[in-house]
Amino acid sequence: MSTPPALNRLLRWRPGLVARNTFHASVWNGVRIALQAASLVLMARVLGVEGYGALAGTVALFMACGQFTGLGSGIALVRHTARGGPMRRRFAATVRAYLLSGIALTLLVIPLALVLLGAMIPLSALVLLAMAETLLAPLLLPLVYRYQAEERMFLSSAIGTLAPVVRLIAVAAMAALGAHSIASFAQIYVASLVPVVAITLWLGWPRKADHSTCTARQAVREGLPYAVSGFALSAGSELDKTVLLRLAGEAVTGPYAAAYRIASAATLPVNALILAASPRLFRVSSTQNPRLAAAMLAVVTGYGLLAAAALWLFAPFVPSLLGHGFDNATSLLRWMCILVVTGSLRQHTTALLTTDDMQGIRNTIEIGAIGITLGLLLLLVPSHGAYGAIFAAGLGDAAIILAGTMFMTTKKRTRTRNE
Repeated sequence: MSTPPALNRLLRWRPGLVARNTFHASVWNGVRIALQAASLVLMARVLGVEGYGALAGTVALFMACGQFTGLGSGIALVRHTARGGPMRRRFAATVRAYLLSGIALTLLVIPLALVLLGAMIPLSALVLLAMAETLLAPLLLPLVYRYQAEERMFLSSAIGTLAPVVRLIAVAAMAALGAHSIASFAQIYVASLVPVVAITLWLGWPRKADHSTCTARQAVREGLPYAVSGFALSAGSELDKTVLLRLAGEAVTGPYAAAYRIASAATLPVNALILAASPRLFRVSSTQNPRLAAAMLAVVTGYGLLAAAALWLFAPFVPSLLGHGFDNATSLLRWMCILVVTGSLRQHTTALLTTDDMQGIRNTIEIGAIGITLGLLLLLVPSHGAYGAIFAAGLGDAAIILAGTMFMTTKKRTRTRNE
């Protein structure tokens, strides 16, 4: 039986478009890495190791919870648009979903943070940081997802760098003013973030009229399965710092969080590749387009190994950049080279699960991995400190990679037999 012409067009790899979008996303991710590096160095020097540890552990909790903002409606927007759906009404519904869920989530995470972390940072700073990470910064994501769905990765990735730009501005302003408190950072950060979010949404709002109808409830209903995976991804990469802060204190959390931010920044190019390829994989799954999936796996694996080797060589210079109290960051960063490789492969595996319409399986796998990671954190951190947290994070990644690969292989064999 011959393949229909329309499907033939979709099955074409078109490496030029994917490569161009990956290049655009990579350029902006390079900018993002530079911004995060500058923020990390300034913050570590201004707040010191204990202040930075307290801030990192608190913000990590808010960032993990902030993945529920929008309740998955952003990914649903990508799927809706990539498959030919109209944009304007759906985009407006997505923004409403982010706004309403962000307000509700902010009100929920503040008492949660007070219970878990107590008075490690001032209450006023706690409230402002919760607003920033669960309400304000996520309001930029509908535009990020809109341009991703339209395969305009230059704009998508550029908007994704705005929150890091604002953080750097806040840290630089705090340093210029001679302020050394978390409360000062929180005030400047929120005051800068509000106008940036408002102006960006106004400039990027779709103007082309359409006659479709969509409510925030509909956007959330379609997106809700994706909310679990967003939280799982962030929880796996953020909650370790909150647990470490709770169980081991600020002085241990500071070097660990700094090393982790550097290791995480090294995986951003992998994220760029996945963002560029996702709309195409949503249209035609990896089982129908194996060339793209295989090329992605080769690039992700090769890049992860090279990035880990580069970090190993860079690690001895970290304490001199961050200042007094961060001497242990060298050893921690070298151990985290393992997480660069496992984190890159985890991103590849979970992206294929989502675009192959196996989101429910992905959710189950990632929830199980969170349970494994949190259990190991509670078990290992009291006796092994930051090194126990690294082991827990790596094992969580490995569980996702192995389980995801097993399910995709089984599905591919079943589809082959049916054909």
